[in-house]
Amino acid sequence: MGVSLFNYAAINDIIERLQEVTVASPRYEAKALQGFITPRWNLRKRMEVRLIDFNRDGAGLTIPVPAWEQGDDVCLHVRATNKPELKLTAMPANVRYRITWNGEYRIGLQFKPQSSLLREDHFRLQASALESYLAEINECPTIAVYDNLAQDQAIAASEPSY
Repeated sequence: MGVSLFNYAAINDIIERLQEVTVASPRYEAKALQGFITPRWNLRKRMEVRLIDFNRDGAGLTIPVPAWEQGDDVCLHVRATNKPELKLTAMPANVRYRITWNGEYRIGLQFKPQSSLLREDHFRLQASALESYLAEINECPTIAVYDNLAQDQAIAASEPSY
Protein backbone atom coordinates (compact mmCIF):
# COMPACT_ATOMS: atom_id res chain seq x y z
CA MET A 1 0.00 0.00 0.00
CA GLY A 2 1.56 3.19 -1.12
CA VAL A 3 0.63 6.80 -0.58
CA SER A 4 -1.29 8.16 -3.54
CA LEU A 5 -0.01 11.22 -5.35
CA PHE A 6 -2.97 13.27 -4.10
CA ASN A 7 -2.28 12.38 -0.47
CA TYR A 8 1.42 13.08 -0.87
CA ALA A 9 0.71 16.53 -2.35
CA ALA A 10 -1.81 17.29 0.42
CA ILE A 11 0.71 16.29 3.10
CA ASN A 12 3.41 18.47 1.53
CA ASP A 13 0.97 21.38 1.40
CA ILE A 14 0.17 20.99 5.10
CA ILE A 15 3.86 20.84 6.00
CA GLU A 16 4.60 23.98 3.98
CA ARG A 17 1.72 25.86 5.65
CA LEU A 18 2.91 24.86 9.12
CA GLN A 19 6.39 26.14 8.32
CA GLU A 20 4.94 29.52 7.28
CA VAL A 21 3.01 30.04 10.52
CA THR A 22 4.28 32.97 12.52
CA VAL A 23 3.54 33.73 16.14
CA ALA A 24 1.44 36.86 16.65
CA SER A 25 2.81 39.65 18.83
CA PRO A 26 1.19 39.99 22.24
CA ARG A 27 -1.65 42.48 22.41
CA TYR A 28 -1.84 45.02 25.20
CA GLU A 29 -4.92 46.45 26.87
CA ALA A 30 -5.47 49.86 25.31
CA LYS A 31 -7.60 51.79 27.84
CA ALA A 32 -4.84 54.42 27.95
CA LEU A 33 -5.38 55.27 24.28
CA GLN A 34 -8.03 57.36 22.58
CA GLY A 35 -8.64 57.75 18.91
CA PHE A 36 -10.75 57.80 15.81
CA ILE A 37 -10.96 56.01 12.50
CA THR A 38 -11.41 57.41 9.00
CA PRO A 39 -11.89 55.94 5.54
CA ARG A 40 -8.50 55.55 3.83
CA TRP A 41 -9.10 58.28 1.25
CA ASN A 42 -11.40 60.67 3.18
CA LEU A 43 -9.74 61.86 6.37
CA ARG A 44 -12.53 64.35 7.08
CA LYS A 45 -15.15 61.64 7.69
CA ARG A 46 -14.18 60.43 11.16
CA MET A 47 -15.70 58.22 13.84
CA GLU A 48 -14.58 58.11 17.47
CA VAL A 49 -13.57 54.63 18.62
CA ARG A 50 -12.86 52.86 21.89
CA LEU A 51 -9.62 50.90 21.70
CA ILE A 52 -9.69 47.46 23.29
CA ASP A 53 -6.20 46.16 22.52
CA PHE A 54 -3.19 47.27 20.53
CA ASN A 55 0.19 46.12 19.29
CA ARG A 56 2.58 47.19 16.55
CA ASP A 57 0.75 45.03 14.00
CA GLY A 58 -2.86 46.02 14.63
CA ALA A 59 -5.63 46.99 17.00
CA GLY A 60 -8.98 45.82 18.25
CA LEU A 61 -11.59 48.52 18.74
CA THR A 62 -15.30 49.11 19.03
CA ILE A 63 -17.47 51.39 16.95
CA PRO A 64 -21.11 52.34 17.64
CA VAL A 65 -22.48 51.56 14.15
CA PRO A 66 -21.51 49.00 11.47
CA ALA A 67 -19.67 51.53 9.32
CA TRP A 68 -16.86 49.27 8.03
CA GLU A 69 -16.81 45.78 6.58
CA GLN A 70 -14.11 43.14 6.38
CA GLY A 71 -11.60 44.16 3.71
CA ASP A 72 -12.19 47.94 3.95
CA ASP A 73 -9.14 50.21 3.97
CA VAL A 74 -9.09 52.74 6.82
CA CYS A 75 -6.74 55.00 8.74
CA LEU A 76 -6.40 54.88 12.52
CA HIS A 77 -5.51 57.96 14.55
CA VAL A 78 -4.43 57.26 18.15
CA ARG A 79 -3.07 59.32 21.03
CA ALA A 80 -1.94 58.24 24.50
CA THR A 81 -4.37 59.78 26.99
CA ASN A 82 -1.75 60.76 29.58
CA LYS A 83 1.01 61.40 27.07
CA PRO A 84 -0.63 63.21 24.11
CA GLU A 85 2.67 63.78 22.34
CA LEU A 86 2.86 60.00 21.86
CA LYS A 87 0.60 59.38 18.88
CA LEU A 88 -0.07 57.47 15.71
CA THR A 89 -1.46 59.66 12.94
CA ALA A 90 -3.36 58.20 9.97
CA MET A 91 -1.91 54.67 10.14
CA PRO A 92 -3.15 52.79 7.05
CA ALA A 93 -4.97 49.61 8.07
CA ASN A 94 -7.26 46.91 6.74
CA VAL A 95 -10.40 45.71 8.53
CA ARG A 96 -9.82 41.99 9.18
CA TYR A 97 -13.16 41.28 10.88
CA ARG A 98 -16.30 42.88 12.30
CA ILE A 99 -18.48 41.22 14.91
CA THR A 100 -21.33 42.30 17.15
CA TRP A 101 -19.92 42.73 20.64
CA ASN A 102 -21.78 43.98 23.76
CA GLY A 103 -24.25 46.06 21.76
CA GLU A 104 -21.50 47.63 19.65
CA TYR A 105 -19.38 46.42 16.77
CA ARG A 106 -15.87 45.20 17.35
CA ILE A 107 -13.48 45.43 14.44
CA GLY A 108 -9.96 44.13 14.13
CA LEU A 109 -7.43 46.16 12.19
CA GLN A 110 -4.22 44.95 10.60
CA PHE A 111 -1.82 47.83 10.11
CA LYS A 112 -0.44 48.32 6.59
CA PRO A 113 2.39 50.86 6.99
CA GLN A 114 3.91 49.66 3.72
CA SER A 115 0.94 51.15 1.85
CA SER A 116 2.07 54.63 2.87
CA LEU A 117 4.04 56.35 0.16
CA LEU A 118 6.66 58.11 2.28
CA ARG A 119 6.13 57.38 5.97
CA GLU A 120 6.45 53.60 6.46
CA ASP A 121 9.35 53.89 8.93
CA HIS A 122 7.56 56.65 10.87
CA PHE A 123 4.41 54.54 11.19
CA ARG A 124 6.36 51.49 12.37
CA LEU A 125 8.27 53.56 14.92
CA GLN A 126 5.11 55.23 16.25
CA ALA A 127 3.22 51.93 16.56
CA SER A 128 6.18 50.30 18.32
CA ALA A 129 6.50 53.21 20.75
CA LEU A 130 2.79 53.02 21.62
CA GLU A 131 3.14 49.26 22.12
CA SER A 132 6.12 49.81 24.46
CA TYR A 133 4.17 52.47 26.36
CA LEU A 134 1.18 50.12 26.82
CA ALA A 135 3.45 47.26 27.92
CA GLU A 136 5.05 49.56 30.47
CA ILE A 137 1.80 50.87 31.99
CA ASN A 138 0.23 47.37 31.93
CA GLU A 139 3.39 46.09 33.68
CA CYS A 140 4.08 43.53 30.97
CA PRO A 141 7.44 42.57 29.54
CA THR A 142 8.18 44.45 26.36
CA ILE A 143 9.44 42.99 23.12
CA ALA A 144 12.25 45.00 21.56
CA VAL A 145 11.09 45.88 18.08
CA TYR A 146 13.81 48.40 17.51
CA ASP A 147 17.00 48.21 19.52
CA ASN A 148 16.68 50.66 22.42
CA LEU A 149 13.45 52.14 21.09
CA ALA A 150 13.05 55.57 22.64
CA GLN A 151 9.67 57.22 22.93
CA ASP A 152 11.24 60.57 22.09
CA GLN A 153 12.23 59.13 18.68
CA ALA A 154 8.62 58.19 18.05
CA ILE A 155 7.44 61.62 19.17
CA ALA A 156 9.89 63.20 16.73
CA ALA A 157 8.58 60.87 14.02
CA SER A 158 5.06 62.14 14.72
CA GLU A 159 6.03 65.65 13.78
CA PRO A 160 5.67 66.50 10.08
CA SER A 161 8.98 66.77 8.26
CA TYR A 162 8.24 68.99 5.30
